[in-house]
Amino acid sequence: MEDQRLFYTSETSFASYLLAANLLAYRRAELRGRSVEFAFDDPEGRGEDLRKNWRLGIASLVHPRTMLAARERLIDEVKRVSREKQEKGGAQEA
Repeated sequence: MEDQRLFYTSETSFASYLLAANLLAYRRAELRGRSVEFAFDDPEGRGEDLRKNWRLGIASLVHPRTMLAARERLIDEVKRVSREKQEKGGAQEA
């Protein structure tokens, strides 16, 4: 059982920001319902406030290359999770 609280978002741009700005520690991508969501350690429960500030345009400055690298990492995670789902689905059909 995990003792740390997790914060989830399906917004790739916001998740990229959290990762690039090192605001919350990235844990994993997982399929939740029909979408892939990104999980971050959030022991202090700051995730919703960070999302609110992001939407209001109140955010830490992050170098564009750092944001791009974070986004590419997360897109790779989405592809991995989707591929694993397809492999499991194919295995169940066989």
